Amino acid sequence: MPLVSYYTHLYAVQLAMEYHKQNSKNQVVRQYVITLLNETEQKKAQLGEVQNPKDQFESFCTALFVKADTEDRKEGSTKLTAQTFLVTSYFIEAMRVFEELPPDWEEKRVYCKWKANDISKALKSGLVPQRGGPGEAQAENEQGEVQAEQGDKSLEKEYDDLTMPSPPTGFPSQGSDLYPPPPPAQTRLPPPSQPSEFYPPPPAQTRMPPPSQPSGYDLPPPSQPYSTPQPQNNPPQPSKPATIPSGAPKGQREIRAAIEKAKKEAQYAIQELEYKNVAPAIKNLQNALNIQMNFNKK
Repeated sequence: MPLVSYYTHLYAVQLAMEYHKQNSKNQVVRQYVITLLNETEQKKAQLGEVQNPKDQFESFCTALFVKADTEDRKEGSTKLTAQTFLVTSYFIEAMRVFEELPPDWEEKRVYCKWKANDISKALKSGLVPQRGGPGEAQAENEQGEVQAEQGDKSLEKEYDDLTMPSPPTGFPSQGSDLYPPPPPAQTRLPPPSQPSEFYPPPPAQTRMPPPSQPSGYDLPPPSQPYSTPQPQNNPPQPSKPATIPSGAPKGQREIRAAIEKAKKEAQYAIQELEYKNVAPAIKNLQNALNIQMNFNKK
């Protein structure tokens, strides 16, 4: 846009002239000012006559600001959004070529510079840039909560104001013929205490007689009843030794008598061991051995 380009250059010439006054001996600054003046004169010649240049320049700055702000609030800011905010702040500052900035435009200029810096910091840190101005997101959330709470209260008030319409005249009410009374509550009856035809008594349990023995297998009755044997406290007595016939020879009778006597002592020893009488058992065994030894010496 030629108008914006010319007045931007004109504002740059004003800044350069101020800087040249403070550094008049600096030839580099002097040459830069001369070059910038020549370029500005060329742009003025190309522009021609323009009506209301201030309004056109202000409209251009407004459109640029709205574009950056809409992109930030609705689509999310990017690096290009930060650049747009920064360039917008420069064009708003160039409006000083006409007059000092009014408070609203000065506020927009400061906001654009802050927004460009805030977006760049967030992107470099790997964060999502905050939409809108400082604290606007938190304020919007709080405002949304307040509006939601107010909406709930208004709904509650509307429901409280609602009243049920009364029935028309002649409409049957509850308790009339059209509305029979509710059935009585059902109660559970306890079971009958005595048996009746509906509750017959349980069948009596009868014991069957034991089966009779089949014919042909009759066993004779025992001659004596069975009795449990009782333990004997006294040790059993040894059986009588066999009697030696009187007609046997004398030597044979002595042998048999010695053997029987030794056997008797051995039986006594066995009986004592059954009752754990060790000492008497040893004595009986020694007697049996002595009998045999004395007989062999003869």
